[in-house]
Amino acid sequence: QKYPQLFVYSTQILQRVFGDSFKILLQGGVNGRSGFLLDEIKNYAKKFVFTKDFATALEKLSQKHVVVITGEAGIGKTMLSSMLSFEYVKEGFSFCAINDIKEAELILSSSEASDKIIFYYNDFLGESFARFMDGSEGSQIMLFINRVKKLKNVRLILNSRTTILNKAIHNFHSFTNGRITSNEHLLTIENLSRVDKALMLYKHM
Repeated sequence: QKYPQLFVYSTQILQRVFGDSFKILLQGGVNGRSGFLLDEIKNYAKKFVFTKDFATALEKLSQKHVVVITGEAGIGKTMLSSMLSFEYVKEGFSFCAINDIKEAELILSSSEASDKIIFYYNDFLGESFARFMDGSEGSQIMLFINRVKKLKNVRLILNSRTTILNKAIHNFHSFTNGRITSNEHLLTIENLSRVDKALMLYKHM
């Protein structure tokens, strides 16, 4: 208690310490982060090429409400995820860029059933893989995924490098039992046609 900075490190603990005040601070932080990222996404949109990958991912998101985009580093996961988010923003959804699944849970618990929300969790395993070692983080994500799948007005986009996602699936029963790969859309550069590549080159000239 003498050194609170040593143990106040997660959204769960912060919520317990600060209660409703933390929810207000959290939503303010998410709103600021999301607003900044959305401005960046609007700039991306000018040069984005609508590929087969985009159409397939959009269909999965529409039908299952959740999509997990995988691929190797630098292959375009963030761009695809961003443009999927933007597509829903144009349909009136509120954009929430989260850094922790607890952020999404708190925001969702404070929302109305009629609220349209698109959650975007970039590199959801990359920076938090250590938290998966005890198994709790994976269970929380699977619970949230299952929750979103049942909600009419909520969507969830996650992305991760293929190698890290495969490691999580191999090591954590919650991912295997939750069949996270049934929601997976693997993005590979081979999916781009010659026409897509030519259009991408043209838009970036």
